[in-house]
Amino acid sequence: MQRRWLSVILALVVAAAACAALPAPRAWAATVTWDGGAATSNWDDAANWSGDVAPDTSDDVILDNSLAGGSYTVNLPAVAVSIRRLTITPDAGNTITLVLPSANTVNPGLSVGDGFTGTDDIILNSGAVLQNSSGTSAGTGLAVNSASNGTLRINNGGRYLHQMLRANADLVKRLSTASGTELGVFEFDVPDTGSYQIAASGYNYGSLKLTRTAGSATYTAIGSSPLTVRGDFTISSGVTFNSTMTGAMKVAGNWTNAGTFSPNGQAVEFDGSSEQSINGATTFDDLTINNAAGVSLGAGQRVNGQLALTSGRLTLGSNDLTLASDATIGGTPGASNMIVADDTGVLLKETSGGSLSSFTFPVGDSAGNYTPVALTCPTLSSGASVDVRLTAAKHPQMSGATYLLRYWTMQSTAAAVDCTGIFSYVDADVVGTEADLLPIKHSSGWTLLTSGAVDTGANTLTGSFTSFSDFTGGTASTLAVMLASFDASVRDGAVELSWDTASEIGNQGFNLYRDTSRAGPGIKLNSTLIPSQSPDSPSGFTYSYTDAAGLIAGTTYFYWLEEVGLDGAVTRHAPVTVTYEGPTAVSLASFSAAVLPTALPMAGGALAVIGLAAASLVRRRQGQ
Repeated sequence: MQRRWLSVILALVVAAAACAALPAPRAWAATVTWDGGAATSNWDDAANWSGDVAPDTSDDVILDNSLAGGSYTVNLPAVAVSIRRLTITPDAGNTITLVLPSANTVNPGLSVGDGFTGTDDIILNSGAVLQNSSGTSAGTGLAVNSASNGTLRINNGGRYLHQMLRANADLVKRLSTASGTELGVFEFDVPDTGSYQIAASGYNYGSLKLTRTAGSATYTAIGSSPLTVRGDFTISSGVTFNSTMTGAMKVAGNWTNAGTFSPNGQAVEFDGSSEQSINGATTFDDLTINNAAGVSLGAGQRVNGQLALTSGRLTLGSNDLTLASDATIGGTPGASNMIVADDTGVLLKETSGGSLSSFTFPVGDSAGNYTPVALTCPTLSSGASVDVRLTAAKHPQMSGATYLLRYWTMQSTAAAVDCTGIFSYVDADVVGTEADLLPIKHSSGWTLLTSGAVDTGANTLTGSFTSFSDFTGGTASTLAVMLASFDASVRDGAVELSWDTASEIGNQGFNLYRDTSRAGPGIKLNSTLIPSQSPDSPSGFTYSYTDAAGLIAGTTYFYWLEEVGLDGAVTRHAPVTVTYEGPTAVSLASFSAAVLPTALPMAGGALAVIGLAAASLVRRRQGQ
């Protein structure tokens, strides 16, 4: 019996020694961290891992910089790999890339999942790249292997690169939509194919990027449910995104297009919560602005269908927005929902059929003042375009005491124009007496719009015109008296002065002054106002005046013309000179077209060519 017990004890000792010689077993759900100890990039080199043991199915794998510094790449083997969880977390400024190579033809080549609800199986933090270049003939190559709760979380700054020909929908539907994933990038860079369909209808991305490393590519999308991009959307150079979706595309981040977008009727809605930008020239069919923080243009854009201003302002900056001939404005334009066009960029409307029917340019300024222009053009050259921008300031050529601190610059390619415009302003734009405002336009000078009127209740100026230029509000005195010619000479012992006006809109009459010094203005020659022959008329007249009182031979005289507006505003113009050489001599006068500073109010309009007024009407000439 004693011998038997000794045999049993000896056997147990031998067994214990044998067990001690074996590797220690791995605890369940161990954490394995890359340390790069093998100095290779191979996943299956045990020396590259903490504990010198390659990960197995129960392990949580970490690729970071805690044990291996700098940027590095890890290549998976050509056989199936299964782990419990994967986290890639580079230090700031570093990039850590995990590659599922094309040599791996197994499906799935990498399987990750813990089987628990509410957990993230793959976590790509900022600087992390998971490159799926699987060579499998079916499936996704990469599996987040819990069908009901597996999650691929791409945090802001992380990137998943889909570089394989097979399907993508099973991966896209696993994307986490948690806060902080909006700028995590899901990038398609599918090789060796002309066209590839992305998961779109009903799918939700953080940021979505379409690229092609070599050559050109076309990515397609179909379906009736919305495609949601919670972050940025990018079409890279050489890439065409050809969508035939009837569901809208909703983008909450920035839009960048260096390739081609073919919407084929798909609507695009910008619905972010912070300011968005549209970069790269793009043609949209239907475009909706639905972001209270606003959207700005980083390049010229085009809309063929409806531009819906639902919420927020669309700021042009230095870029043009073109609306096709069939394009319409939707939504509820107003101070909060408008196109800000107070820079060099214009809102341009194309036309067809030789007219433009009741179109409103929903423009305003960056201060939030909504001041649209409603335009109706029964006659407009076929195929012509009309564009508008505005300036929230007094027009630089404006004079007078009443005017608007706003003007609209409109241009057109039309050769024939017959339009009526309604220009809306805000109360803060008005300087002076609002009821005295008239709609006027400035080209080489000021012109009153036909049938011009102000509606002080609606804050609008209305009038018709036959050419485009700068439009604003002013008074009659703003409008220039245009001189067609000027002559001055000494004749029969007196100075004979005459001038021919081309129009007298806003003019009440003239005063004349004379002095022997340019400092003047000296004495007033006329005892009463030399009246306009048709106040506020577009017609022109010829006037003459004879000055014979107290002239001294051999003296050079300076004459000033003073224009008096219908509102009483006065403008005094630069002097002309004439040398009086006696009763028998004749000398032509010289003149200057400049307007000199004066202590008198400068509210009236300027003469196009300056000259001396005449006290008597000689003849009438029809104006232009």
